[in-house]
Amino acid sequence: MNSYHFSLGNSAQGPIGFCGQVLASTEGEAATKLRRALQQSIGAAGEVALRCLDPDVQYLAVYFNPACVRASDIDDAQSEQRV
Repeated sequence: MNSYHFSLGNSAQGPIGFCGQVLASTEGEAATKLRRALQQSIGAAGEVALRCLDPDVQYLAVYFNPACVRASDIDDAQSEQRV
């Protein structure tokens, strides 16, 4: 198995940073697994609501598009041994 790190947003260059690390045999399998995990983790509209303690902020939401996750988003891969 390999460990694939995805970089899908860069908070050093913009307002949102997003990354994930996935164990898989191939880059394509890693992208499929990350897409599946996102689809299972987000709401129907692709959003994740965030809790905000400021009463003047009505809501915060971050939106994801799992269909846009690609193997080309991988920025690092390492071989992992499973025990």
